[in-house]
Amino acid sequence: MLIKVAWDLVGGLSAPSKMPCFSYNLAASSCKTGQRLAVIEGSTCSGCYAAETMEHLLLRRDAVFGGGRMRWNNYSRPNVREAMQRRLESLTNPKWVEAMATLINHYEADSEGILGYFRWHDSGDVQSREHAQNICSVARRTPKVKHWLPTRENEFVRPLLSSRKGVPKNLVIRVSAAMVGKRGPSWSKLTSTVNAGIGRKCHASQQGNQCLDCRDCWDKRVCNIDYPFH
Repeated sequence: MLIKVAWDLVGGLSAPSKMPCFSYNLAASSCKTGQRLAVIEGSTCSGCYAAETMEHLLLRRDAVFGGGRMRWNNYSRPNVREAMQRRLESLTNPKWVEAMATLINHYEADSEGILGYFRWHDSGDVQSREHAQNICSVARRTPKVKHWLPTRENEFVRPLLSSRKGVPKNLVIRVSAAMVGKRGPSWSKLTSTVNAGIGRKCHASQQGNQCLDCRDCWDKRVCNIDYPFH
């Protein structure tokens, strides 16, 4: 598949400044579990950094700034919202897996055999079990790339994690804790938390909000990543 055809089919990739690689996002308003958590005080979604609609921005203002001044972000820009909507609509396209694998192999796979990296959902989350399975299929088609998928959609990824052959070796699925200061689900070996004081602490906020040379989130030897609330 041609790069331009693949790019147009899936709505392109995202390039968050924090990441050492390309990423992929959907609108935060499309999150299944995140939508419910966003209105719960003390949840890890209550101050969603990827808020893109006026309703989400107001929730973020109340959660993070105590009802004070709103802080806009790139996810609220019209062109970004349009791109995320195109990506959402493309998920049921039968050529989605092929198109995503084409782009990731083109932009992230190293011809000399050095592993590249890819981050799923710097905004948004898994939409269905089929979507989760398709992400696994993309990972299998991009063996020179390490994939990291953070998610709160337990019901969509748990069947894959409980299956011996469900998740390819180059895909790390980290199941996120629902509440600030609490652990992630015990049934997942790889988790992420917010201000829980356990596991490996994310230091991006101390280095210009960038990963730089850190790849802990992609490392299966790191059982839990603890992020600051943001």
